[in-house]
Amino acid sequence: MGYRFTDLTTACQDDWRAYIEHDFVRQLGNATLPEASFRHYLKQDYLFLIHFARAYALAAYKSPTLADLRQAYEMIVTAFAEGNRKLLKGLLSKDVFDGFTRAMSDREDRGEQIDQSFVSINKADILESDVKSGIASVTVRFVSQLISATRDRAGAIITGDPQRIKEVTDIWTFSRDVSTEQ
Repeated sequence: MGYRFTDLTTACQDDWRAYIEHDFVRQLGNATLPEASFRHYLKQDYLFLIHFARAYALAAYKSPTLADLRQAYEMIVTAFAEGNRKLLKGLLSKDVFDGFTRAMSDREDRGEQIDQSFVSINKADILESDVKSGIASVTVRFVSQLISATRDRAGAIITGDPQRIKEVTDIWTFSRDVSTEQ
């Protein structure tokens, strides 16, 4: 089962509007975003997408049940926000951990801090599963509630709201090689 883009934007209209009308997005669209900000955005987005995707897959590999996947989801998201390298090192492969460490170090070098509280995971539904050529895949939709804000060196809020609970829906596909398992 898949979702159309319009299904997702309709389900979270206020969040979508805030996203597309944000000053950063407007500057990006109008080609008025300072080059340094654009380069920073590209680097952070690249690191986030590459390393979080790998983290999700490894968490699935190490998690035999849906309850374990729920726990891994919360632990990875929270540990990344906190810069908790010790916890992440135990959950991630070396290359994924190295990527997370670089992203956390970059954030620290800029003097930024993420204030995040995991309120709850309201739902974790398996949307589909499959095994092909010895690779098992399961797609899970997590609906969680988070409070999150990023602050600069001076403590000013750059993004998010430290007083607002935000519902977050993530759809992750986990894969693991089961061809050699007993």
